[in-house]
Amino acid sequence: MEQEAIQAALSEITAETDATLKSLRLASLCSAVFREAGVEVVVVGGSAIEFYTEGAYTSGDLDLCLISPGSLPLRRRQELMGQLQAEGGPRSWRVAGLFVDLLGQVESFARTQSRQLDGPYGIVEVFPPEVTQSIDRSGARIRGVKTYQYVLIPRSPGVRTIPPIEMSYFIPDGALYASSASQPLRLEVTGDAVVVAPAGRIGVETLREDIRFIRIGSPSLGVIGGSLVESSGFWVVVVLPLVAMLGSLALRQHWDRLEGDLGYARGRRAGRVAKKRLARANALLPGSDARSFYAEVERALRGFLADKLNVAEAGFMADAAEGELKRRGVSEEVVSEYLACLSVCDRARFAPPGSSAAEKSGFFGRVTEAMTTVQEQLS
Repeated sequence: MEQEAIQAALSEITAETDATLKSLRLASLCSAVFREAGVEVVVVGGSAIEFYTEGAYTSGDLDLCLISPGSLPLRRRQELMGQLQAEGGPRSWRVAGLFVDLLGQVESFARTQSRQLDGPYGIVEVFPPEVTQSIDRSGARIRGVKTYQYVLIPRSPGVRTIPPIEMSYFIPDGALYASSASQPLRLEVTGDAVVVAPAGRIGVETLREDIRFIRIGSPSLGVIGGSLVESSGFWVVVVLPLVAMLGSLALRQHWDRLEGDLGYARGRRAGRVAKKRLARANALLPGSDARSFYAEVERALRGFLADKLNVAEAGFMADAAEGELKRRGVSEEVVSEYLACLSVCDRARFAPPGSSAAEKSGFFGRVTEAMTTVQEQLS
């Protein structure tokens, strides 16, 4: 709706003297403005009873619940109610002389479906009182119970009497109608009256049979001793999220570097790959095939160094590797030992020694120590 149309409707609502028509007009206007913004609302509570009884019961305010979406942010509420020139909020508003309660989402498990009433500015969704019935058709007679459930919200203390409820029925034997009435219900309301402020109103929210009790006795309070910041649990709760966040950031950087830096990724995996190759060599150690044993050890030595130095294993040159290791701070003694192990493996390809299992085991330990020392000095 255009703002001019909304202003004209507000003027008509303000001028309306009939309380029920005034509430119906305002409900229609609110529904139209909200619906145009993609928000569906429904009239509930005493306002719904007022519309269904055509003013026999007067609520004095307008209760709206959300159908969709399930909730409205505060800024969104202010924008929509601002179009209606409302005052107050965020729950209770004053529009055109009437109070409007904008509540939460309507209960989705309500057994009674909402109805639509035609208003001057659009359709109004209304929830009637919840009605349940149980009919027993067994036997020669039909029996049943029908229950009407209303929500009553007292707003001031005092004694209230609900008049008798009368029902008419037909007596087949006598071919006549008769009436029965219940006893009047006496309600005694205690507490303070609900105070209405100029910019808003204190409302009471009741959901079906929920009762919220207020503790009126004197509370038992005592000094617990000590300070919260002195407890270890407090600092664990404070520091743990920070540690977790820093750890996640470091892990994320590690993963990003593994994906983007090939040299870093090869260096990180060098140790794992070398261990797998050495494990295969260790499996060949007890056998008589010395050539295969030394070939597997050589692949482990060359692959480990190629990954650590980020060079192609196929183009691995011992002289270039020696210079790079020394440039990176590996001691000359360690470099010489590592290259000596490579030389033993290289010679074994052409003239494999007829070494025993004990000799191969000693050489295997020598290779393992050389690789470990290089890794420590490169780290």
